[in-house]
Amino acid sequence: LPPVPGAPIYLAAGVLLVVVTRSNGWPVQYGIAYSAGVSLVIKLVACTCQQKLIGEPMRKSVFVRKTVGINTPLIRTTRLVLAEPGLSIAKVALLVGGPDWPTSVLCGILGLRLAPILVGTLPVWLLIWPTVLGGAFLVISESYSQVLSAIFIGLAALVQSGSLLIAAGYLYAVAVIRKV
Repeated sequence: LPPVPGAPIYLAAGVLLVVVTRSNGWPVQYGIAYSAGVSLVIKLVACTCQQKLIGEPMRKSVFVRKTVGINTPLIRTTRLVLAEPGLSIAKVALLVGGPDWPTSVLCGILGLRLAPILVGTLPVWLLIWPTVLGGAFLVISESYSQVLSAIFIGLAALVQSGSLLIAAGYLYAVAVIRKV
């Protein structure tokens, strides 16, 4: 679902999949790794679908372009960063920290190649792991679990906020330099 951010999905995966895998006799570590893997696949599939099934085929749709905000200064600046060849810190920060809906759909509207976009999205792993761990420790019944859950959820919030702030800083710099 495009309007649903990834973090709640990763947290739910950490809770639900760890419970299910434990009930099937898996060690907790395997359940956590499985949850993180499933979360990464969900993220990459969501980005692929938004880019290839919404952005590319509907690039001329007024509704889609309006929903993305194609003519707003923020999205015009985002277009400049995403359209640059290669992977820069700014592009990766946008792909990881930016909201999926406008970012992935914009990649489709711009006709960007999927493989480099997905490679640039892979550092989302740094967000997935602490979020999944935060969810997993909510259902692990050890004395230290609640504290670890709070620590990992806080770390996930820092990663998400940090990537968004990095992206915002680069977008601001591009907007000022290019006077968007």
